[in-house]
Amino acid sequence: MENKINFHIRDHKIGFITSLGFFFGLSVALVAYLGSSYYQQATGLHNVGIFYVVSFSCILFSLLNLHKAFLRFGRPRTLLILLAAQVIIVFILSIVPVGYFGAAMLMIYYILYGIIWVVWDAVLEAYSNDKETGRIRGMFLSVWGVGAIIGPLLSLTIFEKYGFALIFTIVLVLYILMLAIAMVALREIQGKIDTHVFSLKKMIRKITKKPALWQVYWVAISLSFAASTLVVFMPLKLREIGFEWSEMGIMFTIMLLPFVLLEYPAGLLADKKYGEKEMMFIGYIFLIVSIFFMVRVQANSFVLWTVILLFSRVGYALIEAMRDTYFYKQIDGKDVALINLFRTARPLAYVLSMILASILHILFGPAAVFYGLLAVLIISLYPVVIMQDTEPEE
Repeated sequence: MENKINFHIRDHKIGFITSLGFFFGLSVALVAYLGSSYYQQATGLHNVGIFYVVSFSCILFSLLNLHKAFLRFGRPRTLLILLAAQVIIVFILSIVPVGYFGAAMLMIYYILYGIIWVVWDAVLEAYSNDKETGRIRGMFLSVWGVGAIIGPLLSLTIFEKYGFALIFTIVLVLYILMLAIAMVALREIQGKIDTHVFSLKKMIRKITKKPALWQVYWVAISLSFAASTLVVFMPLKLREIGFEWSEMGIMFTIMLLPFVLLEYPAGLLADKKYGEKEMMFIGYIFLIVSIFFMVRVQANSFVLWTVILLFSRVGYALIEAMRDTYFYKQIDGKDVALINLFRTARPLAYVLSMILASILHILFGPAAVFYGLLAVLIISLYPVVIMQDTEPEE
């Protein structure tokens, strides 16, 4: 009877944490396409890449030390503290004029967002088991994707009429809701979840000794490398071809549909039938072919570019769902230090991609940025091909 109650409480908490993903995805998407514009307007600089390099470098450093916060406060309480801090930062952004102080606050916003994402992962992992990992993570990513789809159209419409202040006011309301729901959902947790803590040297040694871990870490870096490059340079490419911002808003909304429609079914199939390796490989093929067409196609065709962008996100969504599912099947909920190290792939990839893309753009032009991304993705097929697949339930 006690086990049934524990399973009921666990499922209840997973449901709460997953539902919060909608508000989180919406809050992220509302700001995502406006960050560069804010930095440019605040500082007068055209090249704002340095702000992202600094922000994600800070995230990288924080994640390598995040286990210390887990040991002191526990995962749920760490999440609550970070959400409360983000509420304060977004409140400041909603009332201060666009300027250098606001730019500094926006950098802190990005840093906290990056850490919150990882802590959310760690809390969710604490209530998952290997047989359900694909379904749980796929559902979380799908719910997150629903919010992310709504965000671009909503933010572009609001920004054109009311500017940054209303955007940050809405984001503030979303974070207050997330904090309130998290406080209710996690209030029954007492003490700290047991964790395995390793030094950075030991974590790297553990990854190198277990091929599956370094292979999926490589996949994580390549996927985030693609995300950062496309988020920054794809809008520039489309504007150069002649598309209006309103057209791009519709394109991006359609483009994001696979994150809602594919990630949960993909996770379910990975658990029950195919395993992650095959679906991850298919995702890379979709993404590589799509990026090749992004380089070659110059036509101002709304339908053609929408199809190209949609196919790229089909590949991205498959890889993302399989990446997370595969990684969490290699560890247990106590390995938070490894989870933290795994999540450093995103900020590390963002820093590396911005440096490489800037160099290629300056030396060889915008097309070279996409060819460089293609090279990274093709090389990343190697760890996918050699990785050992997990056993599905059937």
